[in-house]
Amino acid sequence: MIVTLPLILLLLDYWPLGRMPLGATKHNWGVSGAVRGLIWEKIPFVLLAVVWSLITFFIQKESGGVAGIAKIGVITRVANAVVSYATYLWETFWPHNLAVFYPYLQQLPWLVVVGAAALLAFISVVAVAGRRSFPYFIVGWLWFLGMLMPVIGVIQAGAQARADRYTYLPQIGLIVAFSWAISDLSKSWLYRRSLFVAAAAIALTLLAARAWRQAAVWHDSESLWRHALAVTNNNDTAHTQLCDALVRKGRIDEAISQAEMALQIRPNSPEAHSNLAIALSQKGEIDLALLHFQRVLEIKPDRPKLHYNMATVLAEKGQLDAAILHYERELQIQPAFAEAHNNLGTALMGKGELDDALVHFQKALRVNPRLPKVHYNAAVVLLRKGERDEAIEHLQKELQINPASTEAHNKLGLAWSQEGRIDLAIGEWQKTLELQPNDLNAHFYLAWIFATFPDDTIRNGTKAISLAERALHLSGERDPRIYRLLAAAFAENGQFDEAIQTAQRGSHLAIEQENYALADRLESNIDLYRKSVPLRDTGE
Repeated sequence: MIVTLPLILLLLDYWPLGRMPLGATKHNWGVSGAVRGLIWEKIPFVLLAVVWSLITFFIQKESGGVAGIAKIGVITRVANAVVSYATYLWETFWPHNLAVFYPYLQQLPWLVVVGAAALLAFISVVAVAGRRSFPYFIVGWLWFLGMLMPVIGVIQAGAQARADRYTYLPQIGLIVAFSWAISDLSKSWLYRRSLFVAAAAIALTLLAARAWRQAAVWHDSESLWRHALAVTNNNDTAHTQLCDALVRKGRIDEAISQAEMALQIRPNSPEAHSNLAIALSQKGEIDLALLHFQRVLEIKPDRPKLHYNMATVLAEKGQLDAAILHYERELQIQPAFAEAHNNLGTALMGKGELDDALVHFQKALRVNPRLPKVHYNAAVVLLRKGERDEAIEHLQKELQINPASTEAHNKLGLAWSQEGRIDLAIGEWQKTLELQPNDLNAHFYLAWIFATFPDDTIRNGTKAISLAERALHLSGERDPRIYRLLAAAFAENGQFDEAIQTAQRGSHLAIEQENYALADRLESNIDLYRKSVPLRDTGE
């Protein structure tokens, strides 16, 4: 709207500055020259306005924000503009039923359009007729009309019919006209000051109450979009955004219902199909989610985050090759999308392509060095490649970003243990249990160290049994590895009979699960326990 600044400056020249005399005619060269001078001095502002208008127009058009004539006809645009002007006028003095988004109605009731046009015409006639007697009125009215012109919808940018934010500066014109008119009309009133004070107090009270109620609407996204639905009709955007808000709150069934209502209003809405697909994927209905993502591909194939979301769903389904293709397509659309680089790296890591995975983790970190889990993922790759020092550095950075990451503490403990720094490893696993007392991995690692580490000063059979028994409970007693762990803890504590019985249960379970290598290892451990020899970690 700032592109209308030259017009506003000319209006101020007319009133209150009085630099544009009313008696100007083409035969009055002195006055005409003055008017031309006023226009010429605004030329730099006009040029700036033209440049910024063109930049804004092409940016909006490139992003798909400018609707073509075929989509929204000229008559519809003009009708919407007329009704919007009248609505903005009313809401200036009584802000009621405000919404964050007003849907564009292709067919407005003709009585509403005619009534709005008549109101605008009447005020305009009054303003022109009284331009000499009360010039402030025409200045304020033209300020309001002119400043709104770029955003009134004749050139439609966006899907909204109107937006309350557009009125902040244009309303200054209305307030100027109203304030000076009241002042002039009340010159002869008795008790003028007292009446104004009372009227101002009433107006402030009423408007403060409206502001209080409206502020409550912005409590969170759910309340904001539910209010929009309450005060507008056929608002597919509000249904779509409410779906997103409900997904974030984990209320998936409600979210799905909102997306479906949006699609009843606008069946080809890419936003509604996309949000519905996300909600369905979180409910576990992966195939149905992919159908809706496919529909978005047909409508708007280059929609940002579409391929990313599809890839994420495909990765969850285990279709890593397809997921990788969609992540790569997303990065063609958004090369600096750090999350897509991270997820592509994770998918490549799942396929064992460690070098390519590391490249994408590094790209993600160049875009956003503090993105959670990227340092962790890079460390996992580096540990697999045997590059422990660099892995430790990444894990330490991950914990600077997210100190509560139990994954990072556990993995850093493993890295320290591989470096022979058992004291540091134990410290990391203990931090994990402080953060998450039921973390199975931390119980497992600590129990193994306390039961089997070669250094007598580290081992502690009592602690090992306590940790291993807790790990067995957390695992649901169906993991033969943890039976081996508990057996080793019993052996360290000198309870060899219990060690043998526990190892035998683990061996039977391993055979049931067809893990014959582990069963053989357990049988070898049983031979040690029968000789009253505890198990020691030899790096296997």
